[in-house]
Amino acid sequence: MDGINGDDYQVAMRAEKRLADAPPRDSGSQWGHTHERSALATYLTAFLLPRCPDAVLSETGFWPIDLEHAYGRLEMGASPDALLEGGEELFGPGGVVLEVKCPYGGGNPKAQSKIYPRQIPQLQGAMLATERSQCHLISWSPNGCSVFVVEANPSYQEAMVETLAVAANAASAERPLSDVEMTQAAQVRLWSRQLALDAHLLTTIASSQCVTAVDHDQTAAEEEPFEAMADAPAAAAAGAYQRDPIAEAAQRAKEQFWGLLDRR
Repeated sequence: MDGINGDDYQVAMRAEKRLADAPPRDSGSQWGHTHERSALATYLTAFLLPRCPDAVLSETGFWPIDLEHAYGRLEMGASPDALLEGGEELFGPGGVVLEVKCPYGGGNPKAQSKIYPRQIPQLQGAMLATERSQCHLISWSPNGCSVFVVEANPSYQEAMVETLAVAANAASAERPLSDVEMTQAAQVRLWSRQLALDAHLLTTIASSQCVTAVDHDQTAAEEEPFEAMADAPAAAAAGAYQRDPIAEAAQRAKEQFWGLLDRR
């Protein structure tokens, strides 16, 4: 059977935009993009390095998920914000992938107090793509930061991929989802709620320890990967954050398909 190609995914995305409440490209989304490195710097200096001095965060690009399915070959992927290397003594041997959220709060930024069910597909997808056993979600604001940990759930990941494959196939065939397929998606959404409840708070970081690291000039950022880290509490952080130049050119595909399961 033919695989699901890129054109089919475009069809799926157009269908998703009609079905879901996609977040607008407003000042809130710009805020999140601008302060992604602020969140990583805060996590690194206020939480990770004091506990694991040899740990390194590496920026990363797109990780494909290429799986055989009943509908053919399913090609999708995830773009996590960073990978943690060298943290085995603290978090175990399975590896950690990081995702960042910077809530804008309508101009009153505040770190989220819990994991939301709509975030679970993205976090589980990041772990599936990178083959990591944990995902740390960093919710950053200049008024404080929270770090949550979500454990990989292979059974959920399998059900999630199957649901996405069904949705993509239905979109490419320009057919509505059947009652059985709608029920399947609903079951995955309920499972997302449970996994969100199972997630736990790893740490909170006070506003006094929150780092603000903003790239005002992209060219300068290429030459000085983390210039703002010089003002961070731990001077060693500059050498503990590595940027992948490929990631700079890669398109941010984050949440592109996980949104298919996002029904509030």
